[in-house]
Amino acid sequence: MTPLPRRGAIAVFLAFAFTYFFSALVRAITATLAPMLTREFALSAQELGLLAGGFFFGFAATQLPLGRWLDRHGPKQVILGFLTLASVPA
Repeated sequence: MTPLPRRGAIAVFLAFAFTYFFSALVRAITATLAPMLTREFALSAQELGLLAGGFFFGFAATQLPLGRWLDRHGPKQVILGFLTLASVPA
């Protein structure tokens, strides 16, 4: 197996670093914005917890299909597909 050229290695590193940063941001945003979310949307503590737990429920729900896709298509295609999907504006 030949190593990646320096430029390719940097691009791969930056793609994964951005993905990790985005994932950490999504996990922490509810706690960071809790006072504003409760005020703006009149959320109780229970509703705010449910909102925060929604991310983890979605993450857990993708584990079985993701494992199947990784086995079938390989990590390169699956990760590129998810990164492409995540980068599409809503």
